[in-house]
Amino acid sequence: MLPQRIIDRIGLTEGNNSGSACHRRIAPSGGSGSFPTHLDTPPFSLSHHPFSGIAPVDDMLSHFQVARVAADPAVMPRAAKPSGWRGIVYRRLHGSPRMYYSAYPAMALDTVAQTMRETPAHTQQNWCIFDNTADSEATKDALSLLSRLL
Repeated sequence: MLPQRIIDRIGLTEGNNSGSACHRRIAPSGGSGSFPTHLDTPPFSLSHHPFSGIAPVDDMLSHFQVARVAADPAVMPRAAKPSGWRGIVYRRLHGSPRMYYSAYPAMALDTVAQTMRETPAHTQQNWCIFDNTADSEATKDALSLLSRLL
């Protein structure tokens, strides 16, 4: 877990997630990965910080085994791609075109499913959290994505 002094210094945010999740655990061929048992969710950082996605920051996140979220909509182009530690790939989809309200069209969910399938084998966990909960679209989108992954 990233030390609190580093989180405070560069303004990263860590925490638990709300919203509906479609989580697919991928066990690497060498065995299953593990995370500290005191965590409710794996360590991650959000992509809203201006330093997020810059190589030295990504290297530091990777060193401390903290993944950076790939967000939709992305607040900056690099925020659309996950970075940091590659043991976890974490996507957070907020709804588009209307953030928190809109459902995702079938083509967008097809694309997310394809990128989840293409996640490297060394990745221990592959997450997609839907945060388009204002009109109850998250659960439908998560179930639709899950059906594409099964």
